[in-house]
Amino acid sequence: MTNKTFCKSCRVPTRQLRVKSSLFRNVSVSDLKEQFQQWNGMIHVSKKKEQNTAYVHFSTDDLASICYQNRNNATINGKKVYILPVSKDKKPVNYVQRPISSPLPTLACEPQQQSERFEQQQFDQQQQTGRDAFKNMMKRKLDEIDDILEIREKEIQKIKKTKKFLEKLLDP
Repeated sequence: MTNKTFCKSCRVPTRQLRVKSSLFRNVSVSDLKEQFQQWNGMIHVSKKKEQNTAYVHFSTDDLASICYQNRNNATINGKKVYILPVSKDKKPVNYVQRPISSPLPTLACEPQQQSERFEQQQFDQQQQTGRDAFKNMMKRKLDEIDDILEIREKEIQKIKKTKKFLEKLLDP
């Protein structure tokens, strides 16, 4: 491996994924680490020189599992990458994703796209909430105007009655 540093997940296969792409062949570990920084929970990348495979280490089993479960959506710089399980005792690791307790969706393998989509959804929700609040405010204003019109109409009716009464007084 070209990266001599170790992380807490280096010897924990359930926290690692094998990522293949022809883009990786002559790319340094530090460049790959920058690209993988966008993936949730990524803490370490290792790679053999002149290979198209990188090993991405995650801070928890769950984050590695989430990334593996969403492997069909994985991209780096807009290019598809292939996420494969690592081997333990010559058998592929079984990534079992536990239920996510967070109410917000977190996909480890759609870094930029997922966060941009989420931000757009939040913005759209705020816009809709703003539109709904504006509509509600306008409805209240219309109700107030209707109330004022009703009061004014009653006042006009009283004025008309007073006018008729005064006219009758003047006409004997």
